[in-house]
Amino acid sequence: KFLTAPTMPPEELYDVVADPHETVNLAGSPEHQAVLQELRQVLERWIEQTNDQGRTLEPPEVAAAKGLTRPSATPSAPKAKKKSRTKAD
Repeated sequence: KFLTAPTMPPEELYDVVADPHETVNLAGSPEHQAVLQELRQVLERWIEQTNDQGRTLEPPEVAAAKGLTRPSATPSAPKAKKKSRTKAD
């Protein structure tokens, strides 16, 4: 079994008391739609109050870069430090 899903659902809602490991997504549950709607409204107000830019999706070319800031950049491991030479060397 995987620790994470291969994709994220559009919305997630968990009962963290009954399901502390957040394994049962209640967002699609008809019994939880009122809570989900209330939380959507809370989020919308917060976005407005803070001028959060998360509502605006990134252009496809930015999303495709996956965090790279230059087209030619590639993730690499940190370089090892050179040892300084002493007279004994």
